[in-house]
Amino acid sequence: ICPCHGSQYDATGKVVRALCAMELLKRSEDGCFRLTDEMQAAWTSPHPPRSIIMHLQRMYERWIDLDAWIQGDPGYHRERPSGSDRSPTDARAFAEAMSSNAAMVGPRFVEAVSDLQPTRLLDVGGSIGHYTRMLCERFPELEATICDMPNTIELAHEAFADDPVGERVDYLTGDYLELDYGETSYDLV
Repeated sequence: ICPCHGSQYDATGKVVRALCAMELLKRSEDGCFRLTDEMQAAWTSPHPPRSIIMHLQRMYERWIDLDAWIQGDPGYHRERPSGSDRSPTDARAFAEAMSSNAAMVGPRFVEAVSDLQPTRLLDVGGSIGHYTRMLCERFPELEATICDMPNTIELAHEAFADDPVGERVDYLTGDYLELDYGETSYDLV
């Protein structure tokens, strides 16, 4: 990859390993990296996951020091990334990327939890509610709360505005580590 594109080995390696960890790429027997079967199918679909790739490009700045953080480098200090510093354009791009991801993974997730018959969902970092929508469609009694940063929750309100499922969805706005979840109990988080 690097000689063909003139990219740096370390940086490219980080991105390739991240893409493999996210199951977007896999290493084949010949040592080359290829799209996973799911990504190949998604890439050739009428709506290829361009938004995921664009989101990953935006995330590069946040991933560049990943080695130091993982290794516990005492000299490393970086504030925890926050969605609150996203511009409206970046928030929308993030939501589109999460939508592409949910389209690929969501149906398997819904199937995996179908035996639980949940009635109360807390969708932490729920973006604009892709999984919430799928779960509410599968479980007609399910009530859900989407938790995310303010600019993303605004987009979630838009996404559910004309959706009948939206009547069963409410929202918590803010950093999930700092929110007060109150007394509500959830059977699926």
